Amino acid sequence: MKMNTLVVAFVLLLPSLQAQEESVRQINPALLYWQVAAQLPQLSSEQAKTLSELATGRAPYDAVKAQALGFGSSEILLRKAANSAAACDWGLAIEEGPSTVMPHLSKMMELGRMAVLKVEGALAQGKTEEAQDWLLMTHRLARHAGASEFLISYLVQTAIEAMATGAAARHCLSWDLAARHSYAAKLKALPPLHSLQESYHGEVRISNWFERTSKLAEPQRAEKLRAVLGESGTGDKGQQEELMRVVLDPEKLGKELTALREFHRRVETALAKPWKEAAQELDRIESDLKRSEFVLMKTLHSAVRSVFEQSFVIVTKRTMLEAALEHGAQLDEASAASFRDAFEGQPLRVSKSADGTLRLVAAEQHPKGKDIELKLGK
Repeated sequence: MKMNTLVVAFVLLLPSLQAQEESVRQINPALLYWQVAAQLPQLSSEQAKTLSELATGRAPYDAVKAQALGFGSSEILLRKAANSAAACDWGLAIEEGPSTVMPHLSKMMELGRMAVLKVEGALAQGKTEEAQDWLLMTHRLARHAGASEFLISYLVQTAIEAMATGAAARHCLSWDLAARHSYAAKLKALPPLHSLQESYHGEVRISNWFERTSKLAEPQRAEKLRAVLGESGTGDKGQQEELMRVVLDPEKLGKELTALREFHRRVETALAKPWKEAAQELDRIESDLKRSEFVLMKTLHSAVRSVFEQSFVIVTKRTMLEAALEHGAQLDEASAASFRDAFEGQPLRVSKSADGTLRLVAAEQHPKGKDIELKLGK
């Protein structure tokens, strides 16, 4: 009788124990995202185009088209991934340097677009709270996408973040005060985006890869170098051959790597500075690069300046969204001016478009000739 009582008690307690285990257990979100991606149907090029247009607001929401582009049963796993508090580790073979493969990035872009599509669907049904939940998941997707020390990861992170910010901006003026402020508070509680300086650090690994590869025996060394330099697609055949002569010569390669590491050190130092100081230093680095005789550095350097500007653009657009969430449809020139851009710290401006929608605009153009703006409303 006593044993039976214990068995019954355990059976009754089991659901509670299972629920507690699920609430405590945090799975690496990268593993969950791959499970979601594995269950998604392969999109045709036309479907992929439609998904992109719907997610960015370039096309009006279409419930029929959206239904064919949904998560299906994998939605539960996506929620677990986005809400996981565990560190996101994609298990990248970073020791492969320039040959590191990152197939997860295109999948994360697709998942980000599909999440924004869920935002549009919820709002079409008047479900603001559900839409905000999907928006927050999209913001978390962005941060998980940026969880690796490579510039390409940073770019995907900011692209997904921009999609979420744009979707919120298209609709937030129609939300009531409580809904806007609730969403704003949850946005502030999110972990920060991975910084550009953090992401750029992975570029240094490329120097280390070249050094390790230079110590391999022939013909493996030449084969690896030719494969990587061929994939870079830099220059014509003559330039490629010149580059090969340099990297296959131990003495020349040593000098090239010293110069490349100094270049990376200068860039990393510049990225830690405020906008104006950093921009001036990056200009000097670019100028020095053009006059440099080191071919490896010229071949492998990334377009850091444009990515650097984008890092300030995304912060400025986040500030614009905060202004819209704070003031809603009552946003005017005076209230907008209390918010500052991330560049020179100048007041934001309000502009009314011909179609009646509002735009928040930064005082200066970055890059020159292009306004930094956030469109409010459809």
